[in-house]
Amino acid sequence: MSSPTRPRQATFAAGLIIGGSVLLVLSAFDSLSGLQSLEMRDAAEEFLSRPFGDGLGIDVDGVLGLLRVLTMIAAATATAMAVLGGYVLQRSRPARLALSVLAPVLAVTGLVSGGIFAPVVTVAVVMLWLQPARDWFDGIERRPEPERAPDRKPSAVWPPPTPPTPPAGPAAPPSSSEPRAYPGFGAAPQPGFPLQAPQPGAPASYPTYGAPQPGPYGAPRPSASARPPAVLWACVVAWSFSGLVAGMMLITALVVGLAPDLVLEEVRRRDASLADDLTDDRLAATAVVAVVLVLWSVVAAVFTWFAFRRARWGQVALLVSAGLAGAFCLVGVAVGSFPLVLPMAGCVAAFALLMRPEVRAWYAGRGTI
Repeated sequence: MSSPTRPRQATFAAGLIIGGSVLLVLSAFDSLSGLQSLEMRDAAEEFLSRPFGDGLGIDVDGVLGLLRVLTMIAAATATAMAVLGGYVLQRSRPARLALSVLAPVLAVTGLVSGGIFAPVVTVAVVMLWLQPARDWFDGIERRPEPERAPDRKPSAVWPPPTPPTPPAGPAAPPSSSEPRAYPGFGAAPQPGFPLQAPQPGAPASYPTYGAPQPGPYGAPRPSASARPPAVLWACVVAWSFSGLVAGMMLITALVVGLAPDLVLEEVRRRDASLADDLTDDRLAATAVVAVVLVLWSVVAAVFTWFAFRRARWGQVALLVSAGLAGAFCLVGVAVGSFPLVLPMAGCVAAFALLMRPEVRAWYAGRGTI
C-alpha cells in the first residue's frame, strides 16, 4: 500500500522548523560571544535601573549569567528541533511529539537570543497538528468525493396505459398452467410504471422500475474510530503546559545549582529574615523539587502520547496526573502563589475535555493501542 502524499503544509512547517532552528542557534552563538561586551553591560545596567529590573535584586554579572544560561538552553533546544524537523519530513510521529514537548521550552528561552525565530518555530510546530498534516501523520489520504448524479424526477403515471388489444381471431382456450392475462399481472414491469397507486396525502412522485436511484455512494459517513476533537485539544493543552513547566523548572534547577549565591542575594534583598533561614540544604531541596517537577512533566507528556494513541490506560493516567497537578496548583494559589492559576486552568481544561461523553465513548471502543 502506497504511503499518503505529503501535503505542502507539512513540508512548509518542517522547513520553518529546520530553518528557524538553525538561525536561532547561530543567533544564540552570536549572543554568547557578545555577553561580555561593553554594549551588553550597558544594556544590563539600563535594565536594572528601570522598574521591574530594579526590584530583581541582582547585579550586572547576575543578569549576564542568567542570560548565558537561557541562551545555552535555547541553543540546545533549537539544535534538537532542527534534527527532529528532518525526521518530520519522513512522517515520524515520535518526532512530532518531541517537537511539541520542546516548543514551549524554546518559546520561553528563545526570546532571549532568538528574537522572532522562536515564535516562528513554535507556530510551525502547531501547524503539524492541523489538517491536512494531521491526516498525513495518521496515514489517512482523503480523496475528493465523486460528484453525485442529479436527482431524476420519476414520472407518476396512474393508471398505467392499457396494453394494445390483439387482433381478432379464434380464441385459444386458456391453459390451466399459465396465468390469465390481466393488465399488471404476469407481465414484466415496464420502465416508468409506479410500484403502487398514489395514496391520499402521499407525495406525487414514486420510485419507478428501470430508473437509477441516488444512493449514498460518495457521501461522507462518520467513522466510529475517528478521534474526537476534544481528545486532540486535551493533548495539545497537556503537552503545552508539560513543556512549559518542564522548561521553567529546568531553568530553576540550573540557576539554583549553578548560582546559589545569586538566589541568596535576591532573597536577602527582598526579605532579610528569610535569607537567614535559607540554608544550603533548603536550596538543595528546592533544586530536587524542580527536578522532580521536570520528570513529572516528561512522564505526563508520555501519558499524553498514549492517550492520543487511544490507549485507555493512557487516558486514565493523564486524568490522574492532571487531577493531582490541579490540586497542587490549587493549594499553591491558596497560600499566595497566584502565578499557579495558569497551569491550574490548563489542568482543569484537560481534565474536562477528557471526561466529555464522546471522548469516553471513543476510549471505550478499544482498551489498548
